[in-house]
Amino acid sequence: MNMNENKESSSSSSKSSVKDLVVDATESSYDEVVLNNPNVVLVAFVAPWCGYCKKLEPEWTEAAQRLEKEAVTVVRVDATAQEKLAGIYGVKGFPTIKYFPGGPNKTHDMAQDLPVQREAGPIVEFALKMVDQTGVARKIDEMI
Repeated sequence: MNMNENKESSSSSSKSSVKDLVVDATESSYDEVVLNNPNVVLVAFVAPWCGYCKKLEPEWTEAAQRLEKEAVTVVRVDATAQEKLAGIYGVKGFPTIKYFPGGPNKTHDMAQDLPVQREAGPIVEFALKMVDQTGVARKIDEMI
């Protein structure tokens, strides 16, 4: 893992800013980041040692980059450090990916399993569909 961290820190600033688009949530920040967030929220519960989670990471990061200007928040939770959160959502394997529809005042029971492949394209397509279905306004670049 240290080799990857060193690679990331020596890579271009645009690459490291892409990684920053994935929000790391903890038990203390989860309500603000997920439940009180009006955006569609995608949450990946991961474990640092998990090979499937490592395979998901670049896809998750790419999805966050592609959804940056949309009403979607892409979140990562280290389920090994945030066991209480993992327990609330019945996480038994890694990665476990949940989504919440757009709108304020989300509750834990609104979480549903992400029903698409763990690849950036299907994740982005699904998220945009959820934005359209839940009535969250999509961001539009200002026209001059």
